[in-house]
Amino acid sequence: MSKKVFIEHIAQDCLSQLNDDDKKHMKENPDPFQYHFGLGMFIRNNYIYGNNSIKFEFESPDDLSSEIIDRMLEILSEED
Repeated sequence: MSKKVFIEHIAQDCLSQLNDDDKKHMKENPDPFQYHFGLGMFIRNNYIYGNNSIKFEFESPDDLSSEIIDRMLEILSEED
């Protein structure tokens, strides 16, 4: 799986787990840095750390989770 496909898959999966209020909050607060410790930690713990199926290179788990959050915010903004 390419990095781009991985990011898209995880972003979609995370969004499917959010309720409407959480999605609305993200749309109204699109600064990705505020999600680093909450949502970002969830993504790192559940999708990145210990995931031996990741075959592409990435700088750090923090950077990869940030890219996923950025994609989530893009998807939400595209819904409007």
